Amino acid sequence: MPVNRLFGPVVPLACLLSLALPAGDAGQTEGPGSDWPQFGGPSRDFHAPPGVRLADRWPDAGPRRVWERPLGEGYSGIAAGGGRLFTMFRRGGREVVVALDASTGATLWERESDASPLEKQDLSQGPGPHATPLVTGDVVCAAGVTARLQCLDRATGGPRWRRELARDLGGTPVYRGYSSSPLAWQDAVIVPVGGDGRGLMAFHRDDGRELWRAGRFHNTNASPILIEAAGRTQVIAFTQDGLAAFDPSTGEALWSHAHPQRFHDNISLPLARGARVFCTSSLDGGARLIEIQRDGGELGTRELWHQPRFGVYFTNVLWIDGVLYGSSGGVGPTFLSALDARTGEVLWQSRDVPRASLLYADGRTVILTETGELLLARLSPAGVEVVSRTEALSEGPPAPLALAGTRLYARDRARIVALELGEAGGR
Repeated sequence: MPVNRLFGPVVPLACLLSLALPAGDAGQTEGPGSDWPQFGGPSRDFHAPPGVRLADRWPDAGPRRVWERPLGEGYSGIAAGGGRLFTMFRRGGREVVVALDASTGATLWERESDASPLEKQDLSQGPGPHATPLVTGDVVCAAGVTARLQCLDRATGGPRWRRELARDLGGTPVYRGYSSSPLAWQDAVIVPVGGDGRGLMAFHRDDGRELWRAGRFHNTNASPILIEAAGRTQVIAFTQDGLAAFDPSTGEALWSHAHPQRFHDNISLPLARGARVFCTSSLDGGARLIEIQRDGGELGTRELWHQPRFGVYFTNVLWIDGVLYGSSGGVGPTFLSALDARTGEVLWQSRDVPRASLLYADGRTVILTETGELLLARLSPAGVEVVSRTEALSEGPPAPLALAGTRLYARDRARIVALELGEAGGR
């Protein structure tokens, strides 16, 4: 039977994720995109929502620095909701989930817990934490390096529930530390766990009861995404061996597609546009685009291309107007590179931008490099045009960026900073 291409309606992920937050906190940013409730933002692809407006360029001294403060060790990204920021850091041998006032950076509450490495973990290259908290309903859920998933009261930090994904549930003890950021679907919190029959698990956000478990695969460092394609809502996990999709309500397995990588080190967040799904790992795995298809009542996949010359290790990729942009390379030097999403052709590579975290808003890309330089740039199939640049941070590789309204939040291994990007250049 021939395979027919069926494209279901593309529902905005911000709607699918059901991430409505209680209002009323002091300091809440008003206007489009006022919340950044999870890893990758409302649509989980590092695109700010439509309607966010940035300044065309920055003053010579850089954008206005609203506040800056010390923060402990860690690579955890920042979630923003209801005038508060949520992230994680390490204090000695313990991990801390912290809530900050978004307008001042002041600590509102902290929740500290032990983070002694698991037996099969080596945290010498960076003890973490690595995952970004998730804000959903009136809770904030955070996953630490030992695969402890805890949900806390958003207002007070009081404990709601906790699940030990590795110690109690037998999940994969990720060698460099658990790094997968939780995902919301309706009243569920979905996380990779790893193992036979528990590759992916869902828990109720209110009390932590198990809703379903599915999949026979080992967990890696990547985070799951939600898409709507071929008439089905799907949660996609990037496993040690490839992509696997499940029904987010039941855990029903829908399809899988191999992405071989010698070290099973798949980290970068997958991306989707309609029924097409992109994944990439370091140059040993390269980049791959597949298409989800329906054959009768069954879903399957077709590989559109594989490009071994483009491989993003642990930073993110942007998919903008049919082009994929990311820091291509392994543990050594990288090139900011562009890839044609239709053909897999490498369009260009630039040595001028070191490994970086990327965020797209208002037709421009905000770039935070591993040297701490912050750039405002226009990316296109022809190349990169840097409009403005400034020194923002300095202590090691950057964590994922967050943009709430026009306020950018960034951190490194020592500090966190809030920058206002909506003001006119030269003010």
